Amino acid sequence: MNYKQKYKNLYQATSLSDYDISSEIDFVIEMLTGLSSTDILLGKEISSADDIKISEILKERVSTNRPLQQILGKAYFAGNIYSVNKYTLIPRPETEFLVEKCKQEFPKDKIIKILDIGTGSGCIAIELAKYYTNAKVTAVDICQEAVDKAIENARNFCVLPKINFLISNVFSNVQESFDIIVSNPPYIPFSTKIQNDVYDYEPHTALFAEDEGLFFYKKIITEGKNFLNKNSLLAFEVGFNQGHDVAEIFKQNGYVNILFTQDCDSINRVVSANYL
Repeated sequence: MNYKQKYKNLYQATSLSDYDISSEIDFVIEMLTGLSSTDILLGKEISSADDIKISEILKERVSTNRPLQQILGKAYFAGNIYSVNKYTLIPRPETEFLVEKCKQEFPKDKIIKILDIGTGSGCIAIELAKYYTNAKVTAVDICQEAVDKAIENARNFCVLPKINFLISNVFSNVQESFDIIVSNPPYIPFSTKIQNDVYDYEPHTALFAEDEGLFFYKKIITEGKNFLNKNSLLAFEVGFNQGHDVAEIFKQNGYVNILFTQDCDSINRVVSANYL
């Protein structure tokens, strides 16, 4: 059976590109059956029960525009499957560059304390807890439902003992100092129009920020000096046109070694600096 064509026929009412449609179908098939697009091309069969489930999920996606990750409750990040819900931002590949920057800063076996601000699904905190063998990670978020999901993910990846999850509005309930502070904060200006499926279904508290999207960068950079150890790292994911603004905020606050990390589209996606 030509499963891909059958499922593509369900997308007739959408404006998605053929590439995006094919990617979404592959994602659902793999999440539900474990079969890759190559497996399907080689003629591997999907059970009738899974075929029905896949069709139902794709019909819901088309009729509601709800992101598939929320329908399935699963998303890929750094090659791993994370659980998500409507209170967590869906992990994006761009955020993997932020994780990689933090992993490059110190030796893997360093005794290290890390703070992840706005942890959401917990993907950043968990990937760093997995990498640094002697890490003590604190992960904070303002949303209890997001923290609950992050705890579930940490348990699934067997790093829960290494991570202390807290309800905190940035530093409000933080009492320690850290070698790394990392954050993918809300950074979209309220005036910016974004995709409907993102605007309608993902948490606005994780998307939008005041001061043309710079509010949390200013807050974390200025207040972060009270929570950073000597020779520490502060690293952010930033919007596509915010890198130089964030770098200037770092400079005004006395940070050094301000660096940009570009994503696959040559966009300054990560801005980092050291606090001495």
